[in-house]
Amino acid sequence: MNTHPLTLEYLKKVAIRPGMFMRDFDLRALELPLYGFEAGLSAAGVMGDFENFNRSFSDFLLSTTELSCSQGWATAILSKHGQSEHSFGVFLSLLERTTFDGCRS
Repeated sequence: MNTHPLTLEYLKKVAIRPGMFMRDFDLRALELPLYGFEAGLSAAGVMGDFENFNRSFSDFLLSTTELSCSQGWATAILSKHGQSEHSFGVFLSLLERTTFDGCRS
């Protein structure tokens, strides 16, 4: 995934303090602000050739876990793992496999 560095910084802050960004580990409350965050980056002209995180992460989920992301990646994870701290842990684990490791180079 070719995610914008500012989006990665945003997600790192979510990982440290999830309660500041979403209530009751509801990943849907994280997915929507990510759209807005990247829309702001795009409006400021700094998105460049970077990929939209939500679309890229949905594609990754579909290809690696076969979860249907037709209603978004958050709903896909929540439908399989429930709305709990565990589902947030699953999200972070998947995120680590895609963005944090892939963008260190």
